[in-house]
Amino acid sequence: MSRRITSAAVVLFLSVSGAFAGVIRHDVNSQAYRDLGASSQVSSVGKIIAQTTSGGILASGVLISPTWMLTAGHCVDDVTSMTFTIGGQNVQASQWIAHPLWSGDVISGYDIALVQLSTAVTDVAAALLYSGSSETGKVGVIAGFGRTGTGLTGHTTYDGVKRAGQNTIEGFLTGGRVLMTDFDHPNYPSQNAYGSPTPLDLEYCIAPGDSGGGMFAIIDGAYQLVGINSFIASFDGKTDADYGDVAGYTRVSAYDDWIWATMAAVGAAPAVPEPTTGLLVASGAALCVLRRRTSTR
Repeated sequence: MSRRITSAAVVLFLSVSGAFAGVIRHDVNSQAYRDLGASSQVSSVGKIIAQTTSGGILASGVLISPTWMLTAGHCVDDVTSMTFTIGGQNVQASQWIAHPLWSGDVISGYDIALVQLSTAVTDVAAALLYSGSSETGKVGVIAGFGRTGTGLTGHTTYDGVKRAGQNTIEGFLTGGRVLMTDFDHPNYPSQNAYGSPTPLDLEYCIAPGDSGGGMFAIIDGAYQLVGINSFIASFDGKTDADYGDVAGYTRVSAYDDWIWATMAAVGAAPAVPEPTTGLLVASGAALCVLRRRTSTR
């Protein structure tokens, strides 16, 4: 089988419709995903609007202190200006720092970046960063501002609405630097990529525009940020976040030292502490939503 990768970030932004973002189960009311997206569990996830040397992007990011957020490395490529919208505030970014080993290859696992904000966000609780190694088997709650659709259609439209869903963290990729999930069909277990074929009540897959958003899990009694939305991949030649596709998340704990050292070096301390053969992976750029003069990642 051929192997194909597509980033969760970049897709042509052609229109905005009344549909709701984030690829969801076809047999579950979409309001449940919007409700979870509006919950305190994922309140630290905001929207990125940025300009690049060739246009712009729409993506997602996670607040990790009043003046810092995490996003995907591919969401800061060639960026010239950036606004982070969270809790009703539009905050300008003062600088963005991709991991020094980020090369454009999402499978390598270095698809992560820090963004410093010019103004402190004081009315939204920052995410708690997980630094351990017990993610496998946990139920991840995944949030972002990506394209929407159902598992039957894949991502079809972009509406700029934050939603969240669930998926089981099935394992690791690239030496433990990437967490993986798969999008299980509620009626056809044969489409399961790995792990349990039984979908969760709010089974979900990231899509373009979700790049840089977060995956959270309850560990030690608290929701902690375990992954940054990075890419989607497929076995069927259609990397569109339909049933059977898989998703990759940059594993936050693998970059714990880099995150804290980078923020400390800037002088602003934060407020809170292998793919299967035949897999087709989408590049990191694909998870941002692109639009003319402005792209989405």
